[in-house]
Amino acid sequence: SAASEMKQVTILVVEDDPGVRDIAVRYLEFVGYRTVQAGSVAQARYVLAEGHTIDLVLSDVVLPGESGIQFRRALSTRRPGLPVVLMSGHGDPRGEREVPADLDIFPKPFTRAELARRVAAELALSRDRRSRDSPSEVSPARARDGSTSG
Repeated sequence: SAASEMKQVTILVVEDDPGVRDIAVRYLEFVGYRTVQAGSVAQARYVLAEGHTIDLVLSDVVLPGESGIQFRRALSTRRPGLPVVLMSGHGDPRGEREVPADLDIFPKPFTRAELARRVAAELALSRDRRSRDSPSEVSPARARDGSTSG
């Protein structure tokens, strides 16, 4: 079921403001996702290095040390295909200076419904990309029972 599939989705929340991080985590867990928290990119890297299975990263743009933008860039080479949602407070000049024009920033503050929608949309996009990138001749059913020839 969709609900049980959602339970297995783990989201890494990278946000230096404990209040905002707490709200994001509570919203995500209320909807049924698992979360892992980091207060900086350095902490987030540590979480990833520990081998947690992360399905999506929700990161603030403006963080102490490395920014969310830099982290996203690093992940795109190290973890291609891992969806990253970057969030930023309305009109935060530090955030806006760094943000490439083609990047769709998720604005703070947000409601639970907005966050749930955005995360679900990013996960669906990443699933579509993965299914496009995998060999088309292998159907999921055949791939599962291992009876493919070749």
